[in-house]
Amino acid sequence: MAARRIALTLSLAALAAVSAPGGAGAAGCPNEAIRQQQGTTYLPNCMALEMVSPPQKSSAAAISPWFSASGERILFRSPALLGGSTSLVNALGDNYVASRGAGGWTTAATTAPGSFGFGFANHDQALALTPGFDRWVTFVATQPQFLAAKQTIYEGTLAGAWTRRSPLLESLNDPLGLNFEAFSSESPRAVSADFSHLVFRVGGDNTQLLQGDPQNGNSYIAHTDQSGNPGLELLARAGDGTVWGGNCGANVGGGSRNQGAISADGGRVIFSTRPGQDWDEEAQAGPACDTATPVRILVREETPAGAQIEELLPAASPGGSDFFEGASADQSKVYFATSRPLAATDLDADGLDLYLYEELPGGGDQILQVSAGGEGDPSPGEGADLVKGVTAISTDGSHVYFVARGTLTSNPNPEGAVAEEGEFNLYVYTRDAAHPGGRTAFVGELDSDCGAVNGDCRTLTGWPFNYMSGALAVPMRGSGSGDTLVFQTLAELTPGDSDGRRLDVYRYQADAEPPTLQCVSCRPGGPDPEPFDVVERAGGSRFPMSEFAEIQRWASESGRAIVFATAERLLPSDRDDFESPYLWLDGELTLLPGAKRLGSKLSYWPVVAAAGDQVAFQSSRALVPQDIDSAEDVYVARVDGGFPPPSAPAVPCAGSDGCQGSPTPGLPPASSPSETFAGAGNHRAQRKHGKKKSKKHGKKKRAGRNRGGGR
Repeated sequence: MAARRIALTLSLAALAAVSAPGGAGAAGCPNEAIRQQQGTTYLPNCMALEMVSPPQKSSAAAISPWFSASGERILFRSPALLGGSTSLVNALGDNYVASRGAGGWTTAATTAPGSFGFGFANHDQALALTPGFDRWVTFVATQPQFLAAKQTIYEGTLAGAWTRRSPLLESLNDPLGLNFEAFSSESPRAVSADFSHLVFRVGGDNTQLLQGDPQNGNSYIAHTDQSGNPGLELLARAGDGTVWGGNCGANVGGGSRNQGAISADGGRVIFSTRPGQDWDEEAQAGPACDTATPVRILVREETPAGAQIEELLPAASPGGSDFFEGASADQSKVYFATSRPLAATDLDADGLDLYLYEELPGGGDQILQVSAGGEGDPSPGEGADLVKGVTAISTDGSHVYFVARGTLTSNPNPEGAVAEEGEFNLYVYTRDAAHPGGRTAFVGELDSDCGAVNGDCRTLTGWPFNYMSGALAVPMRGSGSGDTLVFQTLAELTPGDSDGRRLDVYRYQADAEPPTLQCVSCRPGGPDPEPFDVVERAGGSRFPMSEFAEIQRWASESGRAIVFATAERLLPSDRDDFESPYLWLDGELTLLPGAKRLGSKLSYWPVVAAAGDQVAFQSSRALVPQDIDSAEDVYVARVDGGFPPPSAPAVPCAGSDGCQGSPTPGLPPASSPSETFAGAGNHRAQRKHGKKKSKKHGKKKRAGRNRGGGR
């Protein structure tokens, strides 16, 4: 009976793939036999499933996948002991790297070996990785060292080699190791692309790792010195011994944002401090930090004579603080927010504006007021009312997306809506070869309740918006222009989005002629009235490392492939109330087989490879014969992928630590998709299409967020 059910299910899936819009026909796929066996012929572009996490893992979950830059490796988390690991470091799960080979995926541990690692909390496992996930750095301590608040930075590799990257880190004025907060925030804040330099910040009061350091807020650079030995330097100390910022400390980038803050070779670091803070070089002491002293952006550059430090804007006028917002990968463009009028176009007395510091190709530099306004601005140069914390900055710095409450242009967005004074207006500023003078365009009005793109109000409560989580400007690698923005918002920006201001995913193309705006997570063909949120892209690091473009990536480099999860039934094949992963590919929506019950504590964010040819997700259902338990596993849907089933059935686990349930080879999930849908995606409306039409629902938005992805 079970065999007949499997055969019938596979036949229906194969039939649906032939008839579905965009479905791959059987004759066109080199892996069609595998797809038929899996019942995944409904997947687009000849995709087939592959199980990434190992089947034998004592019924422990495997969750939170990330793709490496090439897509051939996946980082995931599990509380099981895998890949030769002998001890659990983090009760919530250690980090593992799976590599794809000719016969399947193999798993390697990233935790430090017991010979020199103790294993506690987030220590002894990968904290920052190379884009290829073949090397990583971590803070390591033996048990005696940990109890004495001492640690060492090590580099681990997939080959099993471990190299010391710093001297022993211990506070000089805490010999008994009583300050356990000293390394409470030690996770790297920046790592250079070549992995040679690592910046971290120590926590707690009175923590000095080097003689003569300030007593508070210190950031350090760990790197290899000229003799090949691990070296350590205070970030804010110049080669002549000058300490910038004193007891106010220093933060790489802006403290809460560091895109572009460290050069590829680590020799140039942009950081923020209060240079006006008093510090006595001879006494190596100073007063407590005076927070009334303005914050400035500084540049630290390594030279043969030692580190040279100077302010980014040395000739700037006195006044308020400058807040680093991000920089291009080559650091030639630096975006910052300030209330100081630094350009002739700035007519505000003290209003917050977005600025661009730009190094010119022929030498020299210039400062531009980004939020000065564009075509049709009723008050150029004033009244921008910038919301601190920009949404996204492209890798080459040519595109910056930001929120301002002023009207910076009267030109409508692709849906005919216009920016309004006092609302939370999302803009894009483009400065490239096609727009050498800069161009400002209105993207759309964000949620009127709080203005944050991802709806959690961090923007208004002091947390700058996390561009890696709630918004992506793609492409993110190389010299990408970032002309496509994928973002989440509560606002209803297209006519098809009529769900009472629920969280949805949008795709905006700034350089298209004309620009386009699409609701990716709305019901294909519209309307989209059901009150469900997509699963928020919460979490993720606010301090991107060398692998920043891979962290929880949910849009491909081209912007043509986007993934998200929602409990809303966007396709007829979605027949349950679980949070299910979806793939949007060139306007065509496909339901993926993984799903998570509502209320589960496991994070659930599908991710896509940079090339857009793979999607990784979690599933507690056995989707391939190798999966022999009912615990969460990491799967990949891969173009031309899939592996032949094992010649003999896998032996189910036994005992109290064994697998739960029994294997179900070849059985698709109960809500197996039967079609994809090619939706219009972008409905053009009249100029008066309105953001105003559902403001009365704004307060109701919060009440039902637990039904979807909100928390």
